[in-house]
Amino acid sequence: DDLLLLGNSYKSCKENVFYTIDTLEKLGFIINYKKSILEPSQECEFLGFVYNSLSLSLSLSLSLSLSLTVSLPERKISALTSLIKKFIILKSCVIRELAELIEKLVSICPMVQYGFLYFKLLERVKYLALKKSYGNYNKLMTIPDIVNSHLRWWLTSISLACNSISLPTLQLDIFSDASLTGCGVYCQGVTSHVYWSETEKLLPINYLELKAAFFWLKVFCL
Repeated sequence: DDLLLLGNSYKSCKENVFYTIDTLEKLGFIINYKKSILEPSQECEFLGFVYNSLSLSLSLSLSLSLSLTVSLPERKISALTSLIKKFIILKSCVIRELAELIEKLVSICPMVQYGFLYFKLLERVKYLALKKSYGNYNKLMTIPDIVNSHLRWWLTSISLACNSISLPTLQLDIFSDASLTGCGVYCQGVTSHVYWSETEKLLPINYLELKAAFFWLKVFCL
């Protein structure tokens, strides 16, 4: 029920707002105008992140270009900083408290470069604690010293949290889809398909989707 509308110009943004409201109201949705920002802006806060279309970033081609950047509001940085400092000095905590910290860090990983690498150790520590407590999140756990270096990394990185959103330039579109009977692929007018074996038909659909992706790699890239 939350929408962020983007456009290349002030006019296109206004048109996006008009057509979106018109479509939603025709479908029977009730718009909460008090919580809506209908006037185009080059900076806004959406779902806990600050979006800014004025920031400059350096692209891979080494040319300066405009792109949309996403950062954290100051109040969120302050709250997370206080929470991390608390855990740095703690020797033990309830497993649920560590899980809540991990959840908050994961939520800001899109803003923090390499953030996805630096919560894995915390996740491992939580997993081992839950294993020892037979899945009871309310049990007390010891916080090993090894996590302190990762927590200090987060402490430094959060204040610099900012990332750019850029649309990649696609050179080739390859489509694939899988079902419980087989998969098919398409690229530039060329199609191919394969049927699963009886053993493969018993595999989960997510696994079959990955096999379909591997299949198009063999068809179009090898």
